[in-house]
Amino acid sequence: MQNFHTVKDLIFSMTGCTYAGEINFVNSEGVYAEYDGTSAKVGGCDTAAVCRALTEFSAHLLKGEDAFCIKRERAFRRCGVMLDLSRDGAMRVDKIKEYIRAIAALGLNVLMLYLEDLYPLEGYSYFGYQRGAYTAEELKEIDDYAATFGIETVPCIQTLGNMERYLAWAESAPIRDTPSTLLPDAEETYRFIEDCIRSVSACFRSPYLHIGMDEALGIGTGAYFKRHAKEGINQTEVFLRHLNRVCAIAKQYGRRVMIWSDLFFSMEDQGQHGNYDEAIVLSEETLSKVPDLIPVYWYYSSKRKEKYAALLKEHRKMSREIAFAGAGWSFETFAPNTEFAWECNAAALAACREDRTDWVINTLWGDSGSECSPFLCMPTNALYAEFFYSGRADADEAYAWEIAALISGCSKEESLLMSELSLRQFGEVKAARRLLRKDVLNVPQFCIEGGANSMVLPSVTEQEIVVRYRAAAKKLEERAKKNPRWADRFRLIAAVMQTAADKCIVYTDLQKAYHDGDRDKLTYFAEEIFSRLKAEYQTMQKLHEKLYLAENKAFGWGWSCLLYGQQLVRIDYAIGRLSQYLNGEIAEIEELTAPVLNQKIKTYDREFWTE
Repeated sequence: MQNFHTVKDLIFSMTGCTYAGEINFVNSEGVYAEYDGTSAKVGGCDTAAVCRALTEFSAHLLKGEDAFCIKRERAFRRCGVMLDLSRDGAMRVDKIKEYIRAIAALGLNVLMLYLEDLYPLEGYSYFGYQRGAYTAEELKEIDDYAATFGIETVPCIQTLGNMERYLAWAESAPIRDTPSTLLPDAEETYRFIEDCIRSVSACFRSPYLHIGMDEALGIGTGAYFKRHAKEGINQTEVFLRHLNRVCAIAKQYGRRVMIWSDLFFSMEDQGQHGNYDEAIVLSEETLSKVPDLIPVYWYYSSKRKEKYAALLKEHRKMSREIAFAGAGWSFETFAPNTEFAWECNAAALAACREDRTDWVINTLWGDSGSECSPFLCMPTNALYAEFFYSGRADADEAYAWEIAALISGCSKEESLLMSELSLRQFGEVKAARRLLRKDVLNVPQFCIEGGANSMVLPSVTEQEIVVRYRAAAKKLEERAKKNPRWADRFRLIAAVMQTAADKCIVYTDLQKAYHDGDRDKLTYFAEEIFSRLKAEYQTMQKLHEKLYLAENKAFGWGWSCLLYGQQLVRIDYAIGRLSQYLNGEIAEIEELTAPVLNQKIKTYDREFWTE
């Protein structure tokens, strides 16, 4: 291995290992690390395995072990992480490299980059415009750096749905079906897709290309419908025809296609059971029209191994090579719901191990602002790596936590403290997010069945939310003093929790005080609570901005500015209205006079999403 010493130094810099003795490289199947007190040997089946071996060597040496011999085998062909770069968080190249070093230390061998419109596309001026799009040179730099550690970088683009950012521009009109979906069966569309595939393929050495196509349930319902309504439209046929056309284009450029597989199942099911229901069986007619590809089964929220096993079996009908994608539960939150993500992924990976699934990927989506740093998801990355190198044996989940802490510098206790933001309930990451974004005076918008908590989580009371958030925030502030590497991140999450706790008090007490005529309480809100809320949002904003801009290009920061600007203006407005009411300048506060409506929570699939 020509770059062994370079890789060794980089991995040791991640783990903090200071071993200065000679380490002999040996050829080995799987992962191999040995130390007898005087001499050391490290080996692996490829560069990624050697990286893992060096981490194993570090971990056991740092525990003070006098001698050890570690041998591990792989359970999957490929295991890695998907970074979402397109949801208002285009990570800076130097930070992507830092992330590559971290997952290299875990021994992962795949990095997927979810790009949407963030790659160069000559001739399309608004493609990735003002979104932090990467140049060809930047993408090649990332690809080359990952290859140093034996990591294959796979681009993930979209060739059907989830294209709303580009389709919002006028120049996209000829290829627009709906506001988020490309126009199938149109030659202009396939010229565009060919340009996309040609351009992105030139930036990466991997023969694999993920073409997206998830969640495009609106296919054929916009401009396509206007053109073809008289002929009759079968969405499944339109989708399969489009898929085959795109796969044929990809093949021309030597790409092996991967695709999110949900449309196969949702169209087969026609909405009867929900996304990826175990009752769905793909028809022979559908299967006969599926081209050569790798279907990626993505599912994030079941703790039942049997569910994953059933759907993996169904995917085996589609291709000789299949992939599974779980999630680090990093979306729409400032901190991942690590505990819930851990439980779901452990069940999924156990099913994948039995199925001998070819690829397993931990997706780190950054929906709506990329508020959660991917670096906070190192524990679930470590869980994937532990299953990856456990062969046929059971994974040692406690050891995965140890490795995550070794690489990230963030302990299990600290990770779970941040997970309190999600209240560790059903993976419902939107608890704090909903509190932070709701208007301070439009209380009825928040209340369901007479309580604010129902909009967050039916099983947690408002009082519990306040107590838990404040307790966790206090502990994080204490941790920030002891862990400088993570101090700013801990302070941000603590600020989010404090703000959400005070916002919860607004929703439980403000309208009641107004209807009870409790002027002292209303004065307290105007002079104390709202002023404190304003200061808390300002603290959040400063910490968030600092951390965001250190990690990402600036272009997506505007999304978060909308949150802070809206809340600060509305808090000033609320203070003014309360003061006017208390001074007798106005007879009522209209927003607080409105009745509370009882609205039932709409549940789609208890194992998938609730709202």
